[in-house]
Amino acid sequence: MWPASSAGLAGLLAFAAGVGAYGWVGIFFVISAEAGGRGQAGLLSGVAFASIVLGLLVGPPVFGLLLEGSDSYAVAWAVYAALSGLVALVSVLAGPAIDRESGVRS
Repeated sequence: MWPASSAGLAGLLAFAAGVGAYGWVGIFFVISAEAGGRGQAGLLSGVAFASIVLGLLVGPPVFGLLLEGSDSYAVAWAVYAALSGLVALVSVLAGPAIDRESGVRS
C-alpha cells in the first residue's frame, strides 16, 4: 500500500503479515476436526491439509498467469479478493451445518 522507508521497516511489516497469514492454520484444523466429530476428525484434518497444500501450489502460478494475462495487479488482486469473498460467503452459509447445540456427540 505504501513504500517502506527502510529495510528494517519492510522486514517488520513482512513478519507481521506472515504471522497473520499463517496464524489461522491451527484454528482451521480445529474447526475441520470439530465439524466431523470424533469419527471423522482424522479424515477432515487430512482433507483440510490437502486443501492448504493445493492452494499453496496452485495459487501463486494462477495469480501470476492472471497478472501476465491482464498486465495489471488490480485484476489479479480483484480475482483473489472475489475468491476470498466467495469463501467467506460459503462459510457463513454452511456454518449452520455444524450443529453444536443438539447435544449429540459422535
